[in-house]
Amino acid sequence: MLSEDAFEFVVIRLEGGQKITNNPHDPGGLTKWGISQKAYPKLDIKALCENQAFQIYENDYWAQMQCDSFSPAIALILFDAAVNQGVSAAIRMAQAVSGTLTDGIIGPKTIAAIKVMGDLSFIRRFAKARVARYLSIDTEVEEVNEKGWMNRIIDVTTEALGVRYDD
Repeated sequence: MLSEDAFEFVVIRLEGGQKITNNPHDPGGLTKWGISQKAYPKLDIKALCENQAFQIYENDYWAQMQCDSFSPAIALILFDAAVNQGVSAAIRMAQAVSGTLTDGIIGPKTIAAIKVMGDLSFIRRFAKARVARYLSIDTEVEEVNEKGWMNRIIDVTTEALGVRYDD
């Protein structure tokens, strides 16, 4: 089950919560709770409430990433990657980092391989994979969003590892 802490950090803090945006540099278009009209074309984004958003994140991101199988630290970074870079990309990065078959399915072998790595090793390697994926994007969108994406990876990685610089 999606933790309140993960929802608070990723959706409220990083995705902007209930703020409605329609950034011309965001291909998702109209967005609220970090949920875009492009990803959910049949959903009334403007009327989306927190409970609905929570259910979408729990079903379409947290559960798809099998986050309940991991420590809170690993669950947080997997969840954030799925939300920000897409479930398929997040799964494939996790598989590549853990040395398992990159078939796009988080099953028992991938879960076991990630756990064997331990939190610190997996989180560090996964953060590097996320950076590399962002840097491989060669579009105008990338140029506009690159600094924000890098800051996001730093924020979620330090949060997952329990490192605080703002206390």
